[in-house]
Amino acid sequence: MSKVENAADTEPDFDEVIHATGYFGRYHALQGTLQMLIGFSVAFPLLSIVFTGYEVPHKCKELGNITSDHLQHVVINNSTSLEYGECQIEVENNISGVVKKDYLPCVAGHNYSQPTYVSFVAEWDLVCELAGLGELSQTVMMLGQGFGGLIFSILADKYGRKPVYIATLFGLSALCFGMAFSNGILVYIIIRFLIGGFQQGSGLTAYTIFVEMLTTEHRPLAGTVGGVVWSLSVMTLAPIAYLMKDFSWRYLQIALSVVTLYVFALYCTLDESLRWLLANNRRDECRRIIRKSTSMNASNVKKALDVFERTSGTVCKAVVVEPSNTVDKVTDGDSSLLVNDVKVDGETEGLVDSSQKYTILDLFRHKAILYTSAITWYIWTVNSLTYYGLFLTATSLAGDRFLNFFLSCVVEIPGTVSVYFMLKRFGRRQVAMIYHFMAGASLILSVIILTTAGDTRAGSSVATALNMFGKFSITGSFNALFIYSPELFPTNLRTAGLGMGSAMSRIGGMTAPYSDRLADKVIWGPGALFGTLCLIATFLIRYLPETKGRELPTTIEEINEMYTRKRKPKMEDGTQDDG
Repeated sequence: MSKVENAADTEPDFDEVIHATGYFGRYHALQGTLQMLIGFSVAFPLLSIVFTGYEVPHKCKELGNITSDHLQHVVINNSTSLEYGECQIEVENNISGVVKKDYLPCVAGHNYSQPTYVSFVAEWDLVCELAGLGELSQTVMMLGQGFGGLIFSILADKYGRKPVYIATLFGLSALCFGMAFSNGILVYIIIRFLIGGFQQGSGLTAYTIFVEMLTTEHRPLAGTVGGVVWSLSVMTLAPIAYLMKDFSWRYLQIALSVVTLYVFALYCTLDESLRWLLANNRRDECRRIIRKSTSMNASNVKKALDVFERTSGTVCKAVVVEPSNTVDKVTDGDSSLLVNDVKVDGETEGLVDSSQKYTILDLFRHKAILYTSAITWYIWTVNSLTYYGLFLTATSLAGDRFLNFFLSCVVEIPGTVSVYFMLKRFGRRQVAMIYHFMAGASLILSVIILTTAGDTRAGSSVATALNMFGKFSITGSFNALFIYSPELFPTNLRTAGLGMGSAMSRIGGMTAPYSDRLADKVIWGPGALFGTLCLIATFLIRYLPETKGRELPTTIEEINEMYTRKRKPKMEDGTQDDG
């Protein structure tokens, strides 16, 4: 007979290994910095278009020596009055006392208020009937992000975090520099699509490494640090663009691309995720990294290796069978795991193969994983739609566009930092619900005030304030989601789960521009839509398991246990919570 052990009793505590290496020492500071520098490399390519592709004020050029072929049916003579607008020329003729007005497109081109080299929109004359092409490049980039988040996250789970991180950052660097030498909008759009894929691949992989480097109690720090770095990266973009506002957009693009060159230092100094190596039974590499980290942190290498050997034997163990058995099957509810005999310290034990290779199809094969995925994908979509939609529909600040951009980023920092303190006090699920509820409620209230008292100064001010509070809240929910989502998937599906969520968020990002059109027809439409979707997200989150205080799940079996409440969260003293 086989003896089945409770998985909760043998649950690995990899945090012990991290602590034994000298947690938060020089090694972890270096590795964390290398991972978080990605913030600048992903923020600059995504938002550089704000300053390289803005629409410069313009008017139609004077007709001059335009031939009659260009004038079509419009008659122009010495008594004709011409008024040059942005996209058309108003032609007024007085014929026998009757005033006749005709309109012509800008047949001679456009005059711009600034040199055309300051923006690719002006350089390539992408205004009026061609105005949508500049925005199309941004939409296509978000489409590329969806593909990149899906493809590279799968590769990172299969081949490791480090090689995918470095490869995508190399590609991103080459493409960012290449964008500065685009000779037309078609080439530019193609490069933006590719940049979106590599940008998402490097960003998600770097974040996954950072999450897996931290212990259970400090995982909320990942989202906070990542959020603050993102906000600081975006804020830095404004002063750089201001200093180079009189230079060609190509020079600005080159200057912004320089931040990606740290990939050369990354290649020599970044280490693979210990959790991923252990989950894939690459123990020799784990030992090498442990020796390196303990050396840099001045810790006891023998103690760290002893802890690792003890923990690594527990990571896989869930079932003990008779030595004569070669294969057994453990069933728990709707899930089943293949169990193989392996040698551990000279003894034959039945072990769950923790290095089991999952594919993205496993997100759909297992009920608990599919249930989790469906809810998180919806939340990712809503967050992206609301976040970018608020940017497009919020009342614009009067004044300098560089200052406006800078201030619009500043408001995100309180939303990011507040999440960290909330997560210290409350569970992941509670925090996600609170921020989504605040976003939904504030946006709904903003709509009510806008429709009832929006014509008054006080009503307009309150509606704007509530709209800004909605942005504060959705920023907080985004950061909470980045912390919560990776904890809901097993190790070899973690990046795939996060990547699929990110891919779904691109649907929201690509839909967000249409919220501006909705606002033109129904001013309260976007706020009502965003608010309602956020409240629905609040309701759905309550059906996800709580992950605070839990070790990151390694197998799908552990995900099932989270739903059946068999895996108990660890208390701050490291004991199991039996309540």
